[in-house]
Amino acid sequence: MYAKTYHDKHAAPLVKRLKNVIRSILLQFFEKTQELKSMLDRANNQIRDLTGRINKLEPENERLRGIERDYSRLRRHLGDDRIIEVILNSQGSGNRRETSTATAAITTGNKA
Repeated sequence: MYAKTYHDKHAAPLVKRLKNVIRSILLQFFEKTQELKSMLDRANNQIRDLTGRINKLEPENERLRGIERDYSRLRRHLGDDRIIEVILNSQGSGNRRETSTATAAITTGNKA
């Protein structure tokens, strides 16, 4: 077999098939890369949004923790009965359902 014949019958078709396979693999690679980039952008946007929400809620949480500490101190000092009495007096003629819910929460130690 001559070199020209070998080139035309075997080598050239093999190289052509290899080029097509490599081209399709590269195309798939670039498509997946674009998908992953868009997924990463979405995830980063979600992280940024959630970080903003956390930063916004953190001061409120700190304020509420302080209130809870003060309430716990009062509860230890005054006792549950006195706390219930103070709450009932401060609510005045409020809704009886809310009053009973608050009273039940205080006596069980849960937060209303």
